[in-house]
Amino acid sequence: MTSVMNIFRALEGKWNFHRTISNYGIIRGVATFKKSAIESHLLHYREEGVLKRENGEHFQVYRDYLYRYKNNRISVFFPEKTERLLHVLEFLDATTAVARHVCSCDVYDATYNFSLEDEFELSYLVNGPSKGYLITTFFTRQLKG
Repeated sequence: MTSVMNIFRALEGKWNFHRTISNYGIIRGVATFKKSAIESHLLHYREEGVLKRENGEHFQVYRDYLYRYKNNRISVFFPEKTERLLHVLEFLDATTAVARHVCSCDVYDATYNFSLEDEFELSYLVNGPSKGYLITTFFTRQLKG
């Protein structure tokens, strides 16, 4: 079994996450990677949390994605009627992957770090005509019990 397949399989389950959005705020919440009942190499990602802006405002937030393993690659899609690709993870080594998403004039460069068994990090460097910030998310697996 490849390390990419191992990483994909290890994502399944519940994770606590803490996200920092530079010059904007933080989000704390829970993310779940749930295996599809129809497609064995598909995980539905759902996160729910609370955004606390730097000005003190609080908001409930959520996000959904689909993670698919195919041909020794992990691809991430927006869960729309016709799936739309967010990005494909390109592994630089056994634990680090990069990906890029271009949205109009904005570029989202992602780095995934899977070096620890029950933790991983995802960071996005966002650049565009009116954007320039860093989003860093730390995930910690919830203990089964």
